[in-house]
Amino acid sequence: GLGDVYKRQDQTQANEKFAMARFIAERVLPGMTVIIDGGTSPYAVARLLIGKRLQVITNSLPVAGLLSDVSSVETIVTGGSIHNRIGVLVGPHCDEMLERVHADIAILGAAAVNPQGLWSHNLPVAATQRKMIASSDQAIFALDHSKFDKKAPILATPFASTHTIVTDAEPSPEVASALRAARATLALCPRIPSSG
Repeated sequence: GLGDVYKRQDQTQANEKFAMARFIAERVLPGMTVIIDGGTSPYAVARLLIGKRLQVITNSLPVAGLLSDVSSVETIVTGGSIHNRIGVLVGPHCDEMLERVHADIAILGAAAVNPQGLWSHNLPVAATQRKMIASSDQAIFALDHSKFDKKAPILATPFASTHTIVTDAEPSPEVASALRAARATLALCPRIPSSG
């Protein structure tokens, strides 16, 4: 099932993602409204937000499920069509809802990163991510080092000064220079070595 896909992906990347997730979770303060995107990296952050008093808006069914029993978090699900096996909601209903909200922070992933910006495999996912970014004061992207070598066909967003890219390894000089030119923030969270 859905949970199993997440658990498998979670365990393989747990050490890499934990340092990044912790860094992002520390930036989320009690009382904030936070948009959380689908995917395993935003989910890893959501796990660390349990216990904070927050309003969370998400298009991720696993995130909604995780937070549904947490009394300190008011969870709002966007609505829309379920896109794929990881349970992400997309489409016009989702995007219209996101246009009517405002958040302090959006926490997102991406399929790939290059000097042009952050990329997606899928048109509706990219459209939803753009709405999330537009509805938030700042966008924080959790991107492990593997995303810097990948290719994806659809540009979700170019870099902007309101973006923070959180990653676990130094990006290429081209990407670093594009981030500087856009006045985006780069946060390096080195991987925690695996035991054994």
